[in-house]
Amino acid sequence: MKIEMEPIGYVRNKVKDRKDVSWGEDTSSIILDEEYNFGLKGLEDFSHVIIIYHLDLFAGIM
Repeated sequence: MKIEMEPIGYVRNKVKDRKDVSWGEDTSSIILDEEYNFGLKGLEDFSHVIIIYHLDLFAGIM
């Protein structure tokens, strides 16, 4: 089986340095490609959303 994915947006934040603690202090924004904005209609009526993501970069400590 082959699974292919195409990104429809990205996540942005202001984190510059790796850290192991205090992640709760950071806020990220999900930026959806403009052509998919129609899918956000009515989102304000919900308290939560499910985001499916793929980590394509990792800057972990080895």
